[in-house]
Amino acid sequence: MKIERIADLIQVNMTTVSGNKTFIMSECSTYMRIESSVSIKYLFATKPFMPKELRTEDGKRIKFDVILYKGY
Repeated sequence: MKIERIADLIQVNMTTVSGNKTFIMSECSTYMRIESSVSIKYLFATKPFMPKELRTEDGKRIKFDVILYKGY
């Protein structure tokens, strides 16, 4: 119930501020894209077991590139 009331307030504010009387909150969505690069030293798996694509240039670390999307 509280979330619906907040959505109603947002809709009223958006129509007032933007002047767009056709704005409908239920037609809106929010998404976030997160990119990260992480490198760690070899812990348990040694260098021969790690694919070359995951190794850094010096060969002493493992590098992971992650892209994550979340939304509602």
